[in-house]
Amino acid sequence: GVVTPMKDTHGNVNYFVGMYRDMTDEKYAAALQKATESKVSVIFESLGNAILIVSENGRIQNTNPAAMQLVGYDDQALRGLHVGSIVPGVNLEDHASAVNGRHLRSGRETVAVTRNGRQIPVILTVAEMPEPEWAYTDRRTRRRRSYICTVQDISEQRNAQNAIENAHKMEALGQLT
Repeated sequence: GVVTPMKDTHGNVNYFVGMYRDMTDEKYAAALQKATESKVSVIFESLGNAILIVSENGRIQNTNPAAMQLVGYDDQALRGLHVGSIVPGVNLEDHASAVNGRHLRSGRETVAVTRNGRQIPVILTVAEMPEPEWAYTDRRTRRRRSYICTVQDISEQRNAQNAIENAHKMEALGQLT
């Protein structure tokens, strides 16, 4: 609060005027926001699938540890890299509209390329991340888009599928002889 002394014409304090503002709601909202951000951070950091936060021009803005492990780059090397370096041929806007337009969260099968050039089969899901209205104080500013990309390594599933197919082929060959 603020307390102001009120003086007479001779400079003597006659009384005080005080103002008090209840900050309970603001403090509660700030604590709630901090707790929510903390929970989201734990989820982001602990998920087993790679997550890339990508700007509308395709530059990677943020990643999780699973993304770094999948493609072999450290966080510093990934930030600013074009997402096409990791997932060649991806069109974020088309992919996001295909997913969001059908209200599905399933992805498309494609490949991710590691730092050493190895190709990994993955399921890529892209969703547009809405920016809150308050993020744009200047109404003339064009609304920017950003995307969240989840990349699921399906190497083990592909290897298992190939082993089953090879076993069926071997079985078929055995029946021919």
